[in-house]
Amino acid sequence: MRNLKKVLALALALVMSLSLVTITNAVDFSDAADIDYSEAGVEQSSFNNVAATRWSAPAIEYCVSLGIINGAGDGNFCPAGKLTGYA
Repeated sequence: MRNLKKVLALALALVMSLSLVTITNAVDFSDAADIDYSEAGVEQSSFNNVAATRWSAPAIEYCVSLGIINGAGDGNFCPAGKLTGYA
């Protein structure tokens, strides 16, 4: 029983030390200079039910500008609605 604890402790130490190797060998992004960290300002919302002052409006407008989202199809976005698997 005593040897089993030693073997398990050694195995755990080995796994933990190997996990540090993968973290230190991480590669930096090649497009880091192209990243823009400025805050998106919203003058007017693309959707009838999203106020320009809503906390999520900048993120919603950003996704609209990239064509990621287009709302519910009736001019609304329903930011507080339920998301279905179909959507």
